Amino acid sequence: MPTTNLEGVKDTIRKLLRLAENDAATEGEIDNALRFAHRLMTRHFLTREDIGDLNQDCHVREADLESIQMAKEQVCAQATNLCTWECALSRFVCDLLRSVQFYRSHKQPALTAAGVIKTKNGKPVVHERMIFYGPAEEVAVATEMYNELATTIATMARLKTGSAIRGKGRCYGDGFVQGLCDQLGKVDSEERNSTGRDLVLRSTVIATQLRSNAKNWLAEKYGVHLCRGRGFSTSTHDWSAYAAGREDGQRTEIRQNRPKKLK
Repeated sequence: MPTTNLEGVKDTIRKLLRLAENDAATEGEIDNALRFAHRLMTRHFLTREDIGDLNQDCHVREADLESIQMAKEQVCAQATNLCTWECALSRFVCDLLRSVQFYRSHKQPALTAAGVIKTKNGKPVVHERMIFYGPAEEVAVATEMYNELATTIATMARLKTGSAIRGKGRCYGDGFVQGLCDQLGKVDSEERNSTGRDLVLRSTVIATQLRSNAKNWLAEKYGVHLCRGRGFSTSTHDWSAYAAGREDGQRTEIRQNRPKKLK
C-alpha cells in the first residue's frame, strides 16, 4: 500500500541521516548520504519533521499543491541567440528538478552586473532569454544551477576549443550536457529500484500537477499561453569535441540544490 511504502522511504532517509552523523563515516559517504536523503525528501515533499514522526499523514492534497507560490526567472544566452547546448541544459535542469518548466523568450537588451544596458558600436546588445517557471523555491534553484553549469561549460569549451557557441565549442557543450543527462538517467534508475514503483508513480503525479498549476498561473498572471514547439536541433559535426565534452559532463557532480564545478 502507498502509506506503507512512504513509511519505508522515511526509514531509508533516517538511516541515511544517521550515516551522515556517524563520526566513523568518510567524507564521501557523508556527502552521498546527505545528497540521496535530500533528493528523496524533495521528490516526496517530506520535511525533517515528517521524518521524525511515523504517524503523521504525508498525503499531498490538491489544496496543498494549489497553495504553493509560483514564480518565473530568466537566464540570458551566451550570445545573441541561444545555442543548442544552452537549450539542452535548460531541459536537463527541468528534468532534474521535475516540477520546473521553461520556455524560450524573445530577444531583450543585455545588462551588466550593475544593471546597465550593454552597448556595442552605440547600439544595445540584445540576447535571447530562457524563462524558468514553477514553484518559487525550485525556480530559484533552477536559475542558480543553470547559471553555474552554463558558466562551467562555456569556460571549459573556450579553454579546450577557443569558443563556446560555435564550431567545436558548441559541439563540446552539446556533449557536456549529454554527459550530465547520462548521470541523471543512472540516478533515476537507482531511485526507482530503491523506492518502488508506487512511490515513483506518486511523485510523478505530484510533479505533473505542479507543472499544470504553473502553466495556468503563467497564463492568468502574465497572459503567456504556451504551446508545444518544434524542439531544438541537436546536430553535432565535430564528434571528437562532443566526446570530450560528454566525458567532462559525466565527471561533473550534479545535485538538486547546487552542482559542484568540474575539477
